[in-house]
Amino acid sequence: MRANEFVTEHRLVWQRNPKTGTVKMKWRCETGTRKGRTVPNVSDCNKQIDIGKSVRFRTVRQRTGRTQARKSALTKGRSYSSRLAGKLNKVYRPVQPKTTSTTKVYKWKRPKLTRKRAKSTYYK
Repeated sequence: MRANEFVTEHRLVWQRNPKTGTVKMKWRCETGTRKGRTVPNVSDCNKQIDIGKSVRFRTVRQRTGRTQARKSALTKGRSYSSRLAGKLNKVYRPVQPKTTSTTKVYKWKRPKLTRKRAKSTYYK
């Protein structure tokens, strides 16, 4: 049994550490004040958010957002640890239930009529 099978309000994710380049196990909060964020401990999901930090980060993000986006796109494509984290997250992704439709109903479509061009007698 895995831990994410018991806990339904958090999801297990793998994340690359930008300083060391190692891949570590983290948790994605699906409830609480930090909903949608990745945190190292499950208990961090209900911690209070520091408003001063978030305001500072907004101003930094406005200045350097475009540069950060370019650098992160390059890293995500090239770095071995980023690709490994993506593969691990694909493995741990919750399985979607398959639909039980047996046959597809196709709607009849009228075939398109193509007009043949008359051959020109001028160029022979």
